Amino acid sequence: MILMRVRFEKGQERMFNWVKSIGIKKKDVSIISNNCFGGMFYKRYGLKFKSPTIGLAIRSSDYIHYLENIEKFLGGGELEQKFDTNEKWPVGILHSQEDIVTPVTIHFQHYESFEQASKAWKRREKRVDLENLVVIYMQTPYTTQDDLKRFATLSFKRKIIIYDPTLLSNIQLEGAILIQSKAFTWKPAFSWDFALMNKEVKLKDYLK
Repeated sequence: MILMRVRFEKGQERMFNWVKSIGIKKKDVSIISNNCFGGMFYKRYGLKFKSPTIGLAIRSSDYIHYLENIEKFLGGGELEQKFDTNEKWPVGILHSQEDIVTPVTIHFQHYESFEQASKAWKRREKRVDLENLVVIYMQTPYTTQDDLKRFATLSFKRKIIIYDPTLLSNIQLEGAILIQSKAFTWKPAFSWDFALMNKEVKLKDYLK
């Protein structure tokens, strides 16, 4: 009886996700983001994870370096565990085969072990479609004006910057979609509300 209930609830969830995803034509889109927003969007609409940036966080400068060299990282990047850390979650160091001097640090905040995170990263990065890509940069406590400028000049067609207008005002950047959000909380710790931000960003509209 319990098994039947679980199957019924999973069937219901798939149905609800399918209904919510109506209107999204580009369901195979790869959403690259510097935190969990992309993964939460995939889950919200029942879409397959076509990106490795799921359930994790990458600090600004590392994230932009990753995007600037994404083909090199996807073409043979090596992910190693970082042991000298005080974080409560696994932390990885991603190297490009062509540039071992400038690695990318990845905080796998929603994984129980580095092994689990590494397998997920390697599995999902193979699904990335560079021809059907959306890259998202969300403001963090570490954001700098240089980060924003570098992100805006990336060659990707669909680039979205989500920011708090109370902290970043008079932003004038060409080449990226600028979206103001009220979903941020900065004290006592940095966080953001996905439901509210999802309504503000309207990512579904870019996938029609």
